This record gives sequence, C-alpha cells and structure tokens, in this order.
Amino acid sequence: MDMHEYLQKRIEYLRRKMMQIATHKGLTDTESVKISQELDIVLNHYEKMKKQANKHSM
Repeated sequence: MDMHEYLQKRIEYLRRKMMQIATHKGLTDTESVKISQELDIVLNHYEKMKKQANKHSM
C-alpha cells in the first residue's frame, strides 16, 4: 500500500470513528474534538500530496 492509499484509508477510518463518537457523546466531547483535529491534519497532508503529484505530472 502506498502513502496515497494509506491516507485515504486513514481518512475514511477517522470519519467513521468521529461520526460514531459524535453520535454517542456529542460533537463537543473531548474525544470527538481530538479525532476531528487528527482528521484535519491527515486531510491537509493528503491535499498537499495531491497538489505535489499534480505539479509533477504537468
């Protein structure tokens, strides 16, 4: 599995986990916020990788 695939799987996992926790504990629960922050970091990294790949393919 390459980094691109890994990040996609991690994003999906974190989204599912965040929704489950938010459903049971609420969006402002510490655990929900922590997962949301991690998801933001992973999404930002994924977007940077996509931009770099697009630059190299031009």
